[in-house]
Amino acid sequence: FHPVGDIAKLDLSPLMVGTLLMLLAGAGAVLAVYLFRTRVLYASGVAFVALLAGLGGCVFIAMQWLGDTAFPPGFLNVYLLNALTRAFLLQVALGFVFLAVPAVLAIAGVVTRERPLGFHWAALNWLIVAAVWVVFYVAGHVALFPFGDEAWKPI
Repeated sequence: FHPVGDIAKLDLSPLMVGTLLMLLAGAGAVLAVYLFRTRVLYASGVAFVALLAGLGGCVFIAMQWLGDTAFPPGFLNVYLLNALTRAFLLQVALGFVFLAVPAVLAIAGVVTRERPLGFHWAALNWLIVAAVWVVFYVAGHVALFPFGDEAWKPI
């Protein structure tokens, strides 16, 4: 297990790829809020891109837990990491619905600049969803064991 992978060889771990996609999802949410002031349909399209980036990130995050994942000795409790990841994926499901509904309503013309119906809040919620993963990834995977399994291999 290595939380980042080999960056020099561009062999990134699934968790790192998922985190990069979650960063893209958060950036898309911020851009959607910004665009909503002038171009509602563009904001809705960017919101959908952010949603797809977040779902792609979840696929890579879940890939880490498929099969046998061996964590180094002294690593944070694997059961706790698994439970927190599952809780995060539930947060993603709820955040997805919260943003998808206003984005679809914007395309339908129901949500407008004059009548935002919570579009800003939904996009900010998606930003929070992405930020939660990034903080959890750094605090739970990278900061506690930055060198992954290489640090505990005998020399």
